[in-house]
Order: sequence, then C-alpha cells, then structure tokens
Amino acid sequence: MSRKAGTSAALAGTEGLLRADAPARKLPGVKEVTWATWFEGRDSRDEHDYFTTLAVDVATYLSVYDELEVDATTRECWNTDHRAAVVGD
Repeated sequence: MSRKAGTSAALAGTEGLLRADAPARKLPGVKEVTWATWFEGRDSRDEHDYFTTLAVDVATYLSVYDELEVDATTRECWNTDHRAAVVGD
C-alpha cells in the first residue's frame, strides 16, 4: 500500500520549482519526492472545451505514483525525449 502526501505552493518563476521539494526530502519516513505543475488551456471558441497538462519530474514522478502503469518502451521514450508525453485514460 502506497501512502502519499501532497502540498501546494504558489511560486514565481521556474527557479522555485527546482528547490520547492527540498524541505520534504528531510522529513522522517519520506522515501521519494516529486513535483508536478499543471497548466490549463481553453479553446476561445468554446468555453466548455478545455484541457489540462501536467509538467512533471521525469526522474521521480513514476516511482512516486507507482500505480500508474507505463510500459517499458513508453517509459524509455519519455525518459529520453523531452518532447514526449504520456497520455492515458
């Protein structure tokens, strides 16, 4: 059984993303830390047509969210090509 905790922070710029998880790494019992940043887009022609995209830490995201099933070929592509995306249902 995996147990996860989440936090939220408002950060200005991208420099904060690289250091925001440092305090969590020092907490007792923490095995791995990852981060994700979400972006939402809307189609200006239809206010109900929107999409959400997550930018994540490729090195740690799938080990923390181990319930996500990603086959080895897809994982390798995602780890090596910065333009790659994992899309699921």
